[in-house]
Amino acid sequence: MTQKTIESASEKTIHHFFTRYGEALGAGDLNGIVDCWGVPAFIFSDDGIQTVTESKQVEAFFRNGVAYYKSQGLASTRAEIKLIEQLGQSIYSVDLQWANLDENGVKKATESWRYTLKASADEQPHIHVAVMKADGV
Repeated sequence: MTQKTIESASEKTIHHFFTRYGEALGAGDLNGIVDCWGVPAFIFSDDGIQTVTESKQVEAFFRNGVAYYKSQGLASTRAEIKLIEQLGQSIYSVDLQWANLDENGVKKATESWRYTLKASADEQPHIHVAVMKADGV
């Protein structure tokens, strides 16, 4: 299947989705974070692979993550979308970099991720695959 760049209406939906997801991450809003994930889901990083079969696993994963980021002095995050591709009728691949900001809005760290999203019947996307990318890859 040939990959193609998605159309602008879907692109706006994806941008809105990651704005909402970033706000939930920054606020430590576990319900908001969980709402952005679909199950089953997979999280891949150099540290390992996590299979998610229930929403409560998403909540537990991010409860620890939110505490870690707060302990590092990070107060918010902002998605910088690099690439959006439509892979199927309701499946999207998104490469982005999270800018992790301190309480003054100063960028302190970045993380790069590739997400695979599937839009539900109401056309709202949910994350089903998250792959942490090494910087420069």
